[in-house]
Amino acid sequence: MLETDFQIRKAQFSDASLLTSLGKQTQLETFMKDNKPEVMNAYLEATFAKEIIEKELLDSHSTYYISEYEGIPIGYFKMRFDNHKENELAGPKSTELQRIYITKDKKGMGFGKKQLIYSENIAKLLGYEIIWLGVWEKNLNAIGFYEKNGYVIFGSHPFLFGGELQNDYLMRKTL
Repeated sequence: MLETDFQIRKAQFSDASLLTSLGKQTQLETFMKDNKPEVMNAYLEATFAKEIIEKELLDSHSTYYISEYEGIPIGYFKMRFDNHKENELAGPKSTELQRIYITKDKKGMGFGKKQLIYSENIAKLLGYEIIWLGVWEKNLNAIGFYEKNGYVIFGSHPFLFGGELQNDYLMRKTL
């Protein structure tokens, strides 16, 4: 893979449909095997409807980024700035990496790590001291990935997934 074959770009409002389909695809690939179809569908409709994504794209406290390989979208991540802090992070200036996904066919190729590093660099450039995220307690692959990249669990919180209460670990990294 040539470095020029992979790039990350800031999403624009015109990317709402792309983010909707990419979001649904990566969520299904990641979570369908462990969730009931009706719960999965409820979550997708509540979270990845085009109107919801458009609203998020207009929110000055959040930014989406799209990853492309050979010009084809293969992943995305979303960062939340300045308005969403867990109690344990009230002191240091922190930002949330709210979503970070790569399509199933591109997992294990280093693209997720590139996205993670890119998000950390954005946070550093903006003066944040900590980057944090929530990860489903049953998503052991993701937990291992984050731990391998310097993130530590500092708590947990309930997460409503399609009407079903689940638990997310909260993980953070000092930048």
